[in-house]
Amino acid sequence: MFQGAKIPVILGTLTCNLRDQKPFISVKGDSLPPADNEYTEAQQKLKEGKIEEARTLFLKAKELDALRFRAPQEINNIILRLAHQFNLPLIDIDSVFKAASPDGIVGNNLTVDHLHPNIAGYRIIGKSFLRAMELSHNLPKGIRSSLSDDIIDSTANAEYPVTKLDSIIAEMKIIILTGEYPFVPKGTPNYRLQNYKPKDYADSIAMAVMNNKILREEGHVKIADWYFNKGDFSSFRSEMMAIIYERPFNEQFYEYTINKLIGSQQFTLVLPVILKYNSFRPTYFTYKWLGQIYLSDGNYKKSLFYLEPASKFPEADSKLFYNLGGAYYFNNSIDKTITALEKSLSLDPQNKLALSFYSQLKTARK
Repeated sequence: MFQGAKIPVILGTLTCNLRDQKPFISVKGDSLPPADNEYTEAQQKLKEGKIEEARTLFLKAKELDALRFRAPQEINNIILRLAHQFNLPLIDIDSVFKAASPDGIVGNNLTVDHLHPNIAGYRIIGKSFLRAMELSHNLPKGIRSSLSDDIIDSTANAEYPVTKLDSIIAEMKIIILTGEYPFVPKGTPNYRLQNYKPKDYADSIAMAVMNNKILREEGHVKIADWYFNKGDFSSFRSEMMAIIYERPFNEQFYEYTINKLIGSQQFTLVLPVILKYNSFRPTYFTYKWLGQIYLSDGNYKKSLFYLEPASKFPEADSKLFYNLGGAYYFNNSIDKTITALEKSLSLDPQNKLALSFYSQLKTARK
């Protein structure tokens, strides 16, 4: 059906936690040993350094697990047959995960429970599919050629919208999941959850969100302010950007973030936020600050790109025209520089910076 509709398909095998997830239910059959016995023996072989034997036994323990929360190996065999039958690209995710795991045995290094990947695991899957899409020519032309893996990784790390609050909530959900059946016997209290103690303010806010005492957005703002008050402006921005990614057209969160960062002179951190805000709601405020930040960074062409339209707003003040004069000056437009400075002084004759700059230019002209 997909091929008939000309939709590209790439298949991937399944993987799971073999090393750190013991069998859920162990039963003894007429001809098969209990899964628990195989798992215990696998752990012993691993301690003895008998890696190949340990791998085989861990896999066997999973296959003998009477509760099939982890797919049997036959599922991967079916996926392989389908890839061959329909001539489809196949990524052996199971092998990729093994290659990235100690002793080639997947465990908690790449998973959060019996099979769901953690962030590192999902990134491995993402990269694997990206490479397969390249080989299958399924990416837009030119979009990938200029981007190295290092650039992609650094960009993902810088812009990844998973914050302290998100991570704590995820950890608590995993505690709830793995503290209950089938990870523990039926009827057993969730001791993992009962024994959970908040380590800091962020933990307590995450618990309030989980218990529906406050909204998620409010939780982000509270933790953001907590970071801000500690002088951790980068983490402040990350928490606020998490809301902005979810509510990309809500002006309230943009303005709150921008005003706080500008007030603390965190111009490098605030620049991407203003750019994002300006992309859908250009105002005198966004044009002015973009122009001013680019001017202070020495990017005079971009500075002029924003300061010129800012000067057309009725709110444009003496300082704006002084900065516009500076942008013109560094773009070698002296006449426009003088005009901008005259406008600045007409709005505020006591603007000492504008007056000094204007006097120097007039003297140089003589």
